[in-house]
Amino acid sequence: MTTSQEPPDLKLRPHHIMCEPFMVLETFNRGQAFAALADLIKQSLETDSDMVIQVVEGPDDLCRECPLCKDHRCQSPDGDETSVRKWDAIVLQALEASYGDRLTGAQFMARIRKKVPMSLCLTKCKWKAACRGPSTRPG
Repeated sequence: MTTSQEPPDLKLRPHHIMCEPFMVLETFNRGQAFAALADLIKQSLETDSDMVIQVVEGPDDLCRECPLCKDHRCQSPDGDETSVRKWDAIVLQALEASYGDRLTGAQFMARIRKKVPMSLCLTKCKWKAACRGPSTRPG
């Protein structure tokens, strides 16, 4: 007897949901596992994927593959865990979502398309140079 197994949910923090489809992966050198998961996230958001993404607070599946995540906290020089949580709160509100929400990649992408670029993207994002999102640069 064959059973079909649903793919496991991706557990992602808000800014990874919003930003990952637009990031140029080659910008990051965070290891093969990180790159493979980032690619899976992109695919689930850019296609009509029915993979479920759950919004989580704090470090997520992608963070676990990142060498800059230590002691269950982001230690990036571009923004520590406290800064990242502030970004996440802004993005969470923009996505009209709550922690714990579970939507497909396609459902999240429909929300993202309505919101990008956010003013935060245009004015404060340190990753603008790595972003291929719509109108990420003013003018």
